[in-house]
Amino acid sequence: MDKSRKLRRYDRKDYTQVVEFPVEIVGRDGVVRRYSFEQSIRLYQRRIASADARYGDVELARAEAEHCRRRIDQLRRSYLERYGGTELRSVQGLIGAPALAGEVTAFLRRCLGESLVLDQVSLDHAGSLAHCEVYGAHVPGTGTLVLYLYSFTAPAECPGREAFFALVKLLQQQRGDIEGVELLVAFHHSADYGMVLTGTGDAARQASGRAAEQTAGIDMEEPPSPHGDALERLGQGDYEGALRAFERAYEREHFRRTAYLGAAVVADQLGHFEQSALAAAMGSHYFPDDPSMAWHLAVARLRQGDHAGCVQALVRAQAFEADPHAILLLRALLALQQGHDRAGARLLREAARLDAGPDRALARTRQRLRLALAATGLVRGLSLVGSVACLSAALGGNLAATVAAVLGVVTALAAGPALRLWLRVWVARPGRTGLSLASVATLAVSDLRSGRTQ
Repeated sequence: MDKSRKLRRYDRKDYTQVVEFPVEIVGRDGVVRRYSFEQSIRLYQRRIASADARYGDVELARAEAEHCRRRIDQLRRSYLERYGGTELRSVQGLIGAPALAGEVTAFLRRCLGESLVLDQVSLDHAGSLAHCEVYGAHVPGTGTLVLYLYSFTAPAECPGREAFFALVKLLQQQRGDIEGVELLVAFHHSADYGMVLTGTGDAARQASGRAAEQTAGIDMEEPPSPHGDALERLGQGDYEGALRAFERAYEREHFRRTAYLGAAVVADQLGHFEQSALAAAMGSHYFPDDPSMAWHLAVARLRQGDHAGCVQALVRAQAFEADPHAILLLRALLALQQGHDRAGARLLREAARLDAGPDRALARTRQRLRLALAATGLVRGLSLVGSVACLSAALGGNLAATVAAVLGVVTALAAGPALRLWLRVWVARPGRTGLSLASVATLAVSDLRSGRTQ
């Protein structure tokens, strides 16, 4: 399908209809699947994050991202229409924001029970704190709870998101046996909003009991962490299982930085370069100034044979002060693949001077490249010397000498293309058996073990 037809398809989509839940969504493979409200929101937010990676054309990527944003808005408005009642529509701060009201509706139903009639729940705007709005939630049979509502204005360096995680961390440390202490009932976050529900005393305990019964979509600890499962599988040598778990981790937790890095590295080791590029591109969406994301995207693009994409990502990695040894190594490899042997050799020498030694795999790759260059130069030199030695005999009419001289010249000329063929084959191999480029130690993948969110 050509570009103009694809763009017209976006223009013809209807975003005014009220959607039923669970919602049916057609995948890229043409299969219709059913998704809950939370799953559908996360699906479209993943599509936004990966639009640039999935579409080579900037205009198409923007159209896809805008389509997904409008679908998310439609889903949230539909959820409010189906389950929100009239109470949430009249709350200060939610008036005129049906999409936000729909997200709040879904969160409260998950926390307090889907049988709860939200018209019986009154929300009072209690005021504003740094980066969030605070509401009193009066729930029949439970008491008064507190709802903190955060808006995440940007995928990176967002004060609202940082304040949200700081509050959750603080509340998780509170003890429930101290009277009057505010306790965590539940929390949830998507790419653009974060919500925290708290309470004190009996109200908190009753609400927590209700929340414990609701297992779908609550960001609590009861489901096994895909991130932890990925690390366990990685330790067992189950790379395929680890990759699937890392992908589940970043699909569920958009700001799980180490999940993107883990997926990018493991996919590279397995030779699944498209998945590696997707993980790095999505990670770059949420962490646009992260040198590791840019580096792994550059590696994945090089593996795929996309030299322009590799250069673009490499420039970003260098701007964010990625390891200079790794940057120079990749630049040298690009130069060699493009036939610039002298430039490649010079960059390899510069890289050797900057090698601080934390990643021996990259050092071994650099040494292999220098050895391949030296072998190529030796073949060229010996072939040309042999050709010159045979030239005088060839001029005297010696047929064998003539053939030997021609073969020497041909061999010298073929040395460069042979090197580039060797590079192309080895770069396209999985990281475990080809050239090792996904830097585990130097470029922060080692802090996978920390499990930190950011």
